[in-house]
Amino acid sequence: MNKKLLSTLCAAAAFAMPFSSTALGQAEAQEKVAQPEEKRPALWVGDDAPALSIGEWIKGEPITGFEKGRVYVVEFWATWCGPCIAGMPHLSEMQKTYGKKGVTIIGVNVWDDPSKVEPFMKNKGGNDLMQYTVGIEQKIEGEDVSRTGEMDRAWMKPAEQRGIPASFVVDKAGKIAYVGHPMWLDIPVQGVLDGTWNSKTGMAKIKEAEAMLMKAYRAGSPEERLEAFDAFEAKYPAVAHQSMFTSMKLDLLMATKQYSRAWDLAGKLVDEAIKKDDVQTLNSIAWSIVDPEGDVSEPNLPLALKAARAANAATGEEDAAILDTLARVYWNMGEKSHAIELQRKAVEHAEGPMKAGIEGALKEYEEAVRTGG
Repeated sequence: MNKKLLSTLCAAAAFAMPFSSTALGQAEAQEKVAQPEEKRPALWVGDDAPALSIGEWIKGEPITGFEKGRVYVVEFWATWCGPCIAGMPHLSEMQKTYGKKGVTIIGVNVWDDPSKVEPFMKNKGGNDLMQYTVGIEQKIEGEDVSRTGEMDRAWMKPAEQRGIPASFVVDKAGKIAYVGHPMWLDIPVQGVLDGTWNSKTGMAKIKEAEAMLMKAYRAGSPEERLEAFDAFEAKYPAVAHQSMFTSMKLDLLMATKQYSRAWDLAGKLVDEAIKKDDVQTLNSIAWSIVDPEGDVSEPNLPLALKAARAANAATGEEDAAILDTLARVYWNMGEKSHAIELQRKAVEHAEGPMKAGIEGALKEYEEAVRTGG
């Protein structure tokens, strides 16, 4: 598959997989689910939720306590945490979807210097990314403000959550219903809302979902992986429809040459990305269709053009990588003079290691025109 889409998928996998209890990185806390009751963390599913200790509310109305009859998600994040930032659109979508059903999502900044939060919200787009309530934990006097605070002490440490993002669901009775990575939140939140979530068996359900997803990542052939993903999507559609996993599905559909399904999904992703000015997704999808190192036997060039043109417009026609993609689309469409014009512009804006490759593509186009190719 193409290099640009592959890099996007790898980034998505890096967000998701390190928190899977079956395999990678931060397995410690989730593995507690399978341990005997006497080894459970001091704070776990079924316990009363601790109080909120927020030093400053920076977005949304202050929340003084957990109102009976409402459901809360308490999610821990930091400005330096890439996976936290990657998951913010999902939390925003959840607030939009479940807010009218009585769910409040609270993003709590921990393990961070509070002075870095305001610049993050303004300069790095945090305010747009986080369409839910946001606060900074109350710091402990005399402690390193970037390492510990009241919420860390009352929530994270007792629950043995050693990494972020980490999340807790507080049910309508004020008890903890879920502890773990926010990528799985739709399952417990939906269950709590409709009354099907069981605090004793719910976490085992998450482990089952993890195992199904891991099979989609690890099964041998693309056909086997797609079959595994389809099974996962059928059982856990709300999780499977997160952007990181829809990108994975598109990759597998293209790898198995199921182009009708691939272009239907890609069209939906392009429309969503245009609404959000998500230039990375637009560029990745366009490049996946025209990548000369790819193996797309039935390329959807009109869709590639739609995505690449939207990405180019969103970046003011000054992003070298996107100009390079748009030029390749026009080249594959047979509009060679337009492709060369755009590729020359890409060279003008190119910097660093990518410049040689962009210059190489320009020489390729010019040589082909010169020799009648």
